[in-house]
Amino acid sequence: MNHTKGPWEIEHDSEDWGQWLEIGPARIYYRWNDKEEESQAKADANLIAAAPEMYEALMAIKNGLEQTTGTVPSFLIEALNKAKGVTND
Repeated sequence: MNHTKGPWEIEHDSEDWGQWLEIGPARIYYRWNDKEEESQAKADANLIAAAPEMYEALMAIKNGLEQTTGTVPSFLIEALNKAKGVTND
């Protein structure tokens, strides 16, 4: 998998035309009109920023399960495949 290694940090900035949250290597543009929308945008940014660490944690869990039990729940495989861009068709 060739994603940008973490940790990813969140930076907030704004200009006349809008505001954005820069998350790791990506700049994600948000336009919010009130505090509730701003709160949701920042919560989404936190989840995105945690992605590299969550991926590594899931891989460690998967590897541990394979070594100790020989089985890995399908939902774990599906989540890892989604992160890799692999479809489960």
